[in-house]
Amino acid sequence: MKSPKALPLVFQHHAPTEEALLMMDCIRCRRNALYECAVPLPVFSPLDSIEQCNQTLGDLTFIDAPLPKTTGALMKALPFQGPGWYTLPATQWLLHTGKISWDMCTHKIDASARHPPDYLRNALEVMETSWSNTEGGHAYAKNSINSMIGTFDIRSESAWLLRSSRTEDDLKPLSNGQACLKIRTDYEGGSIYDYVLKTALVDNASFRPIHDLTLHTEATRMAQALAVVEKLGTPLKCIYEFKTDSILFDPGKNSNKIKDALESTTFGDLPGLYNNLVKAKQNRLDEYSKVDGVESNGKVFRCYEANEDDRLHCKRQLPVTEADTPDIKEEWKDADPIQCIERGESLLLLGRPGTGKSTLTNQLVESLEGKGQHVICAAKTHVAASRLPNGISLNHFVNSKVKRGRYPAWLVLDEISMIECSLWAMVSKLAFCGTKFILVGDWNQYKAINDRWCGQPTERSAENSSLLWSMAQGNRCILTHNHRSDPKIFDFCASICPCGVRADLTLQEQVATAKREFPLTKRKADHSLVISHAKRRRINAEMNSLTRTRDAVYLKAPLTKQANAPQNAWMFPGMQLVCYMDGKRGNLYNGGWYTVVSVDHSKFRLKGEDEVEFEITAQDAMAKLRMTFALTFACVQGLTLQGVVRLHDCDHPRMDWRKLNVGISRATSSDLVEIF
Repeated sequence: MKSPKALPLVFQHHAPTEEALLMMDCIRCRRNALYECAVPLPVFSPLDSIEQCNQTLGDLTFIDAPLPKTTGALMKALPFQGPGWYTLPATQWLLHTGKISWDMCTHKIDASARHPPDYLRNALEVMETSWSNTEGGHAYAKNSINSMIGTFDIRSESAWLLRSSRTEDDLKPLSNGQACLKIRTDYEGGSIYDYVLKTALVDNASFRPIHDLTLHTEATRMAQALAVVEKLGTPLKCIYEFKTDSILFDPGKNSNKIKDALESTTFGDLPGLYNNLVKAKQNRLDEYSKVDGVESNGKVFRCYEANEDDRLHCKRQLPVTEADTPDIKEEWKDADPIQCIERGESLLLLGRPGTGKSTLTNQLVESLEGKGQHVICAAKTHVAASRLPNGISLNHFVNSKVKRGRYPAWLVLDEISMIECSLWAMVSKLAFCGTKFILVGDWNQYKAINDRWCGQPTERSAENSSLLWSMAQGNRCILTHNHRSDPKIFDFCASICPCGVRADLTLQEQVATAKREFPLTKRKADHSLVISHAKRRRINAEMNSLTRTRDAVYLKAPLTKQANAPQNAWMFPGMQLVCYMDGKRGNLYNGGWYTVVSVDHSKFRLKGEDEVEFEITAQDAMAKLRMTFALTFACVQGLTLQGVVRLHDCDHPRMDWRKLNVGISRATSSDLVEIF
């Protein structure tokens, strides 16, 4: 976040007199800001976008109002301290009391996830009770909670690496800004040198919103206390000092009345302040947003006669902040990919299957590498990565590069629709390091599987996010010309997608059209596409038995509870298998296709798509490889299937237009597609 953080209120309005003064203190202010919280705790994700406010408050609202110039103006404006992002407690008070108007609320951000207001109560209680049996436990409990809130604003992340050698000159500190600690350990016969390398990483994760919620609540409490004091006859000139969560003032003749009013206020009473302290013509409870309270009899304020220790002993500046107006996603610019790359600008490259995305991407990579640029190509799946120049899986890239502070000049990402929110969070760090992006994909294909953020399903996609727009620098190229599949497949897939001309058709109508366009025949299907693994296993077993050769070897698969569990099968030369496993091991990778060269009861000889032959044990093969007579729709995205492709389950309750689009577009020709 570019906005400066909320500041503690420590400043002097007037030099205090020698008369008896009153100190108003907000009881356990920061602890109670979370313990007695009345608003949900926001949890933001990288896919949350800045929007125009349009007279609706967000979890964070940007307020663009004149900067307070004097301490008197600041006190009247509290909890506003200058242009910036404000949390709900602050914006609600400012609007309802008429200190700001809707036209000053310019932008907002709503969080992907929200925790209940009492989410941290148990943790706070545990922290307090942990000190209950110690001397000075109350002070320790208070300090521990305040320290925790302070750490919510810390934004630092580091990668550590240990290298050891018996020779001092073998290992030198790297010259890329890494901090290095050298440790020498002597032993009989020599020494061991340990180099501990620390690399500072870019971090875009923070508890900053919760930190600011706490400080904005603190400032709002001070504003509420001032409202009580001022309403009972104490002018602002009698307010002398602010000291974080307390006010030093001269109550005059109304000392007892003010003290009683403040000390009788409970957290359950706070919503009533909006009605009791604001003039009727300014009452905006219904016009703006409902102000929620908490059912609590806990006291908010306390008052006591001030002593010398309660006074400030140093001059503090006016705690004001100022932030630039937030950037907001603009309209996409139609960009020429070649010119865009030559200018050194990032790019979003979209297109349906067969429009030449892979070919163009390879050309762009070749051009960049020809200019000496460091380019890394990555994709969510190993299948997609295998189509890229020296492609690697995105998970491997994040773990081996991003988490170790190693950033390329250019990053090519394929199949971006399948990237989950947590990976976007990691990849987006590279934007802060100057990395440029070529983002490739098709929003009409599968989204990320089981995408979750902070334990909750993620409903937002990268497609409409400010993140994607900023990473691509607003440059977009949409490929529309068909270079691969025949026109019949291409036109049908274009028609069933939301951006197609027949997007008004229901799924049932789309399926009915598909059955007419791609009718069922009596041919043997080379690949059947299904939804459930149970049906996949049944079809695979039937076809395996029908197609097995005389030299086939029957092997048993290990028993697992996986939905895509392997199955017993006849294995024979020429048989095609697909790999199901996490990551990559040796010549095997998830989603890779392999042909059996030879097989016996102990080992397999396989040939990959790169025509390289290798051996693995029969045990590994039966655990990690699956037959390809039947495949699920989810596992074929990005593949081109040879032979007859038959789509099953088109009337299944879990069928949707994405599966229909992916399934039909896998075939090389329209006369090789059938709808069962």
